[in-house]
Amino acid sequence: MRIGGRRGDALAGVAIGAASLVKLFPALLVLWLLLTGRRRAAAWALVAAASLALLTLPVTGLDPWVSYPAVLANLGPPADTTDALAPAVWLGLFLPSAVARAIVLGLGVAAVAWAAVRLDERASFGTAVAVSVLVAPALFQHYLAIMVLPLLLGLPLAREGPKGARAALAASYFAMWPGQQPLLGGAAWVLNRAIPTVGALGVPVTLLRIPPSNLRKGP
Repeated sequence: MRIGGRRGDALAGVAIGAASLVKLFPALLVLWLLLTGRRRAAAWALVAAASLALLTLPVTGLDPWVSYPAVLANLGPPADTTDALAPAVWLGLFLPSAVARAIVLGLGVAAVAWAAVRLDERASFGTAVAVSVLVAPALFQHYLAIMVLPLLLGLPLAREGPKGARAALAASYFAMWPGQQPLLGGAAWVLNRAIPTVGALGVPVTLLRIPPSNLRKGP
């Protein structure tokens, strides 16, 4: 992405297109490409995804692609929520699952759009990556490894951001650590789910709080 030019756009687009076939949620980064004027990279992402899908048809067959939209439309919450961190799963405690997913996706798209238009390139890309993880309807602790990228992008920017921005990112990092603590019995969900979810949400929230006027371009 930082290379820029035709080569950088091609490499970034192909990588995002391939990632979107493995897990659907990286496709949200195509929106970021479009909103930041990287139309060539967005085109590469779409072409790469379509090409890879066609190349794998002899192995996968057509049936999975035909049923895929129906599966997405009828996807319910995880049967086991022991480690389920997705905001849509939390919101699904109070609303129908489809409504909860739609709300989370809508808020995520709005956050990516606002960041792409208003923030420094590094902060907006970090926000897009973090949001692409959080909108996934099934989000577990190992997904949080992807948060390393927005954290690394955000730390140098936080020095120039509002007071406490670096501390907030550090707190988010440590909050995503707890893992399973079955010895706590019925209260284990606080460490298994609640604290890591707050930590993951803290990454894009902190990046969105850094005023554009305080950011510098460049590495």
